[in-house]
Amino acid sequence: MASATLQNSVPNKPELVFRPSPNFSPSIWGDLFTSVSIHHNDQIIHGEEIEELKMRVRKMIVATETSMTEKLNLIDSVERLGISYHFEKEIEEQIQIFHNSYLEIMESDDLHFVALCFRLLRQHGCNISTGIFEKFRGNGGKFKKFDDEGMLSLYEAANVRTHGEDVLEEALVFVKAHLESVAPFLRSPLKEQVDHALEQCLHRGVPRVEARCYISLYEKLESRNDALLKLAKLDFNLLQMLHRQELGELSRYVGYERNQVGYERNRDNGVSEGEAMEELKKMGEDAWKDMNGEIWMEKAVSMEILKRIVNLSRLIDVVYKNNEDGYTHPEKVLKPIINALLVDSLH
Repeated sequence: MASATLQNSVPNKPELVFRPSPNFSPSIWGDLFTSVSIHHNDQIIHGEEIEELKMRVRKMIVATETSMTEKLNLIDSVERLGISYHFEKEIEEQIQIFHNSYLEIMESDDLHFVALCFRLLRQHGCNISTGIFEKFRGNGGKFKKFDDEGMLSLYEAANVRTHGEDVLEEALVFVKAHLESVAPFLRSPLKEQVDHALEQCLHRGVPRVEARCYISLYEKLESRNDALLKLAKLDFNLLQMLHRQELGELSRYVGYERNQVGYERNRDNGVSEGEAMEELKKMGEDAWKDMNGEIWMEKAVSMEILKRIVNLSRLIDVVYKNNEDGYTHPEKVLKPIINALLVDSLH
């Protein structure tokens, strides 16, 4: 009798639910990366030419006779082409000059210049107020329309916003709608720039992926600098060779077996898939605002550590963009990116 009472008092254990684990397909790359061969003579030749071009570009960055607008566009191009890591010291010195010239920037009526300066300063850890954009709003507080280049720069600037920056929230809604409406009627290469920005804003893109895309766009610009373009292409191809070599060694060591990897699917939580996706998107936006704020706030954490956290977030943003699962189904999302970064060289 006592044992029966004891049994009745013990709470029932929850029923175990076995959730399916996917069987991943074999690697879509086969032995492409495990059999890679590197031509060291090419590395030496490219390396020598790269050093010569680096000297030329370094002189451009530190030149004192260049206007603020020209210098800002140069730094932006260097960063977007993926070659800024060669000139970190010189670029930081120029960024500080811009930061110290805040009042002069405030007086400018050039939306492209102001928005570009705001974004670059924010991305380099400078605390700059959104009040810089107030002059571009009309009497009713609504943003005024400007040239498409300026609107594109404002769109990119709005993506480095943090919590409580209503002016950038409003700017993002306004300028995104504007760019979407004019994109079909723009001429190349501005059309390609706008289309790409609407698909993947610069700040949240994986830097090497964005560099690969921008090199192709930059080549079409009438204002391009041929020394920058040549350096970007040579540097990209050299890094591609090195990355392929590293990936080949890693692939041979680790192997491609994923078939034993499992994961647990979403548990039922009483909300629809659509509601869950909207909530996740909101959480993602809030997380980006947190990170953007941390970059320019005084902190005990090294900027280099913060950059790595941001880059991991960028990778996640690309892999799972537009509700696509690029990890489970890499053919659609990741294959074109990996081809561009590790397979197809620039000519």
